[in-house]
Amino acid sequence: MPVLNDELQKLHHIFDQLDLLNQVKESALSDFSKRALLRYYFVGIDNLLKLVGWIKNETRRNSKLDAVSIKELENGISALRASYDATYDLIRDKLTAHQQELDLADTITWWNEIDSTTIGVFQSDVSAIRLQLAKAYPPLAVSIDRLALDLSDEHQSTDMSRVQMNVTRLSMAIPNAVSLLPCEGSQHKGAMITAALRFIRADFYFTLKGQDWTSKQQYLLFELGWLLAIIDITSILDCLYDDTKEPSLLTLWAQDSMRGLPVLAQFNRDHILEAEMREVRNKFAAHLDSKSSLDTSRKLLENLNLERVHEYCIALANSFLEACRSDIRSKLFLTDGMEISGVISVSGDASKPFS
Repeated sequence: MPVLNDELQKLHHIFDQLDLLNQVKESALSDFSKRALLRYYFVGIDNLLKLVGWIKNETRRNSKLDAVSIKELENGISALRASYDATYDLIRDKLTAHQQELDLADTITWWNEIDSTTIGVFQSDVSAIRLQLAKAYPPLAVSIDRLALDLSDEHQSTDMSRVQMNVTRLSMAIPNAVSLLPCEGSQHKGAMITAALRFIRADFYFTLKGQDWTSKQQYLLFELGWLLAIIDITSILDCLYDDTKEPSLLTLWAQDSMRGLPVLAQFNRDHILEAEMREVRNKFAAHLDSKSSLDTSRKLLENLNLERVHEYCIALANSFLEACRSDIRSKLFLTDGMEISGVISVSGDASKPFS
């Protein structure tokens, strides 16, 4: 049985995450990095909707709000759920918590939907819910302070002003990109992996911006970066080896007799570390565990050897790239991010500015 104080602590944590991510939309980050980081906003909305119904019922049962406020709260939850369920939950399910197949049109559509307008509408719904609940539980009204982000040293891989090769699943939604469009199973899987590798660069950049733990905002920034990194690393592992819903790259390459197969198969996997990462993913990063307190779930991340995770991520990426070098059919994935010299711009893409 949930404990009200524990659930309220989780709810406050979700509000803080959404507040911080809402600030990211106004930052000087590149459009790609904003969207890569704001994918997590939809994880937060999912967590909020799974939690707030029970809290609303407890609030009514304990007569903590009058009938008018309860009705306003119900209307706010309904509005948020109507916007999210069966629509924007695709961003959480297919582009964030997992890297799973979507057709090209849907991939472009939902990537482009991560923009300032979308986040602003959701944040308005979130604020309406928070306003009503704060009448019953005043600590919920306390928001995080504004956070000044120095973004002058953002990684060059996110610079979309240069014409580059882009072999990720997002290639048609990226400006100034010469795109590789996947045509069959292993190419789709490779495009998902290369997209996750780009996401991880943005994730780790976020963690670096939160190195100074002198404030709650800084720690939250660091934590969000690592939660995204763990989700994305786990997704790469699922794409390469473990995914039970879709054939893994290992399976697809075996069917096609790809020469890089032995490199993937012989990668020295650390199953203990992977299990620890997956527990963080399942109980804190992609979901908030309903059976544990926030402090218990957060402890899973705090006990994780993050330096080892970083090293393992690099080794995993290098293994994938080395495997791609072994066969002409997979060498194209090595071109991701390569600058195309002599080309000024590319027209005809499906990109949409972050606005």
